[in-house]
Amino acid sequence: MWTIPFLICTALVATGAWHLRKAFLSLRRTPAPDALSPQELSLFDVAYLHGGTAHAAVTAFLAMRLEGRLILSRSGTVTVTDPAPRNDVEGAIISAAGPTRQKALRELAPGVRTSAAVRALGVRLTREGAILQPITVDGFRYLAKHRAFHGWMLVAALVVGVVTVPVATATGNGGLPSLLAFLLLLALGSVPVFRYRIPDPLRSGKEHRRQFASLQGDAAWQPADVGLATETTAALKPFALGSTTHVPGMADDEVQTLLNEFRIVASAGDRRSAATAATATAAAAGAAATGYSSGSTPPGQGGCGGSDGSAGGHSSCGGHSCGGGCGGGCGGCGG
Repeated sequence: MWTIPFLICTALVATGAWHLRKAFLSLRRTPAPDALSPQELSLFDVAYLHGGTAHAAVTAFLAMRLEGRLILSRSGTVTVTDPAPRNDVEGAIISAAGPTRQKALRELAPGVRTSAAVRALGVRLTREGAILQPITVDGFRYLAKHRAFHGWMLVAALVVGVVTVPVATATGNGGLPSLLAFLLLLALGSVPVFRYRIPDPLRSGKEHRRQFASLQGDAAWQPADVGLATETTAALKPFALGSTTHVPGMADDEVQTLLNEFRIVASAGDRRSAATAATATAAAAGAAATGYSSGSTPPGQGGCGGSDGSAGGHSSCGGHSCGGGCGGGCGGCGG
């Protein structure tokens, strides 16, 4: 009778498929896509979702810069003029500046990007399901082990079928039905192999990406409060969302310099080649050396004479005029 070997093979293949499905689902246990509402997302949260720790750190840096609580000189020196942070990420910037409240941007950027406050953004977003939990090596091995187990069950069913069908045909005990039965078992048993592969993070995060994209086109969306002025939040919202790199009241090349510096830190953290990091560093240094274009002085910031001394020995405006809008003052011309 071919039915007994067939039923045994069916049980083995079903067992393999059940364990494979269980292993696959264990890697996809993430909170529901709506676990974190848009109203709970701050500027730093959406900046992290767009560009990781580097973009979140730059957004906080720009917030302090727009409100005149931090200046950046042409030489790339950061000076904190207000040591009272409005939130934890600003606290990381102030802490990285050290007791003198002054440090080169290139030295300050690594401490800010890798600070506990910035990393806490990713921890929260991952916990709430806005960022997918990465699959660990153990997770890959766990799924691979059950895929192999199910594959061996299919091989066993194939071997049994190769032996059973000719015997059933020769004895006249259902050769054709046994052939069709084993072919159907192998076909259905192969479905889990293609269905339960390593999860694709991009496909799995489709719902989150759709939600994030909706925020970019929603002018009415207001980020959660992190202690910033309403004008600052409005000015930085498009930048945090990644819609633009232009920030009202800031020179474009100054913003680009900040992005370059923090991205260099990100590249170093990802262990990219030294040549790539050196090229990016040179590009950032060149942007800083050429100086920033004159722009309008945002409300609340000093003019040329007002901030000259606060930079702690930075050069004066020289040929620049107050009407040219040195930005944050002579200590932070263009910065």
